[in-house]
Amino acid sequence: MRLRDTWTVLRMFAPLVGRVPAAHLWHLARRMRFEKPQRSDGQVRINTFFPPWPSPAFDRFCSHVAARRRVPYSVYLAASAECPFRCAHCSYAGRRRDTLSPERMLTLVGEIKALGACTLGLTGGEPLLAPHLETLLAAAGPEMTTVVFTTGWGLDDHRAASLRQAGAGCVTVGLESPDEQTHDAVRGVAGSFAAAREAVAACRRAGHFTALSTVGFREKLVSGDLERLYDLAAEWGVGEFRLLAPVATGGLAGCAAAMLSADELAALARFHTEHNRRRGGPSVNSFAYLE
Repeated sequence: MRLRDTWTVLRMFAPLVGRVPAAHLWHLARRMRFEKPQRSDGQVRINTFFPPWPSPAFDRFCSHVAARRRVPYSVYLAASAECPFRCAHCSYAGRRRDTLSPERMLTLVGEIKALGACTLGLTGGEPLLAPHLETLLAAAGPEMTTVVFTTGWGLDDHRAASLRQAGAGCVTVGLESPDEQTHDAVRGVAGSFAAAREAVAACRRAGHFTALSTVGFREKLVSGDLERLYDLAAEWGVGEFRLLAPVATGGLAGCAAAMLSADELAALARFHTEHNRRRGGPSVNSFAYLE
């Protein structure tokens, strides 16, 4: 981490000094060595698992940590059960396709906020198909920051501006391959790669902090696709490359072989630390390192 970033992170977590054990702060400081904070719209983001700083959501996070409250720091809510794609690894696959009413969803966001959550992830299905998505985003703030997880399908300049006005904290667009044909084959719809690329461009024009996300299957590790996806994220100008490990749920339910070994998870963690040591380019945010 650069000296400027180190000083910024020290300022971010200064409210915890004297309120949590020094050993905890030392552990946090050591882990932060391998982060690459990004600056956007007057805020600093360590990564999208932390609320941006400064913000009421980050203040809430620090308050919970200092008081040692057991709260759901992050909650992910399927805003819609519908999706134009049928990806084999979809975590929603095999679940009921009915969607809660807009009124119940709004109440649920209020209940999540009351529990003390700091980050609300809105997913699906495809959350952009939820006509009340902007209402949910607006209801989440300011105590919770929000992350919209989308395929990018139909995300044009008008919708990007609408999400921005509603207070979306980050828009994360999923990409399954650096190769257009391979990505479209995974999605099962031609043009899905182009839609993701245009969605990222629209979000950047609207001023969103934007991330690119992929599932780190072992095939991507072996083939070098993860490196090519990172290069694509840099080319498209996103702030973060979010790297998930496959989980045997949804479309992968019962597929224990899809889960990564300890050595493969360690490789994902190294991808996180090595790329965050580099100057320039997006930060890498990997479950394998953070958990």
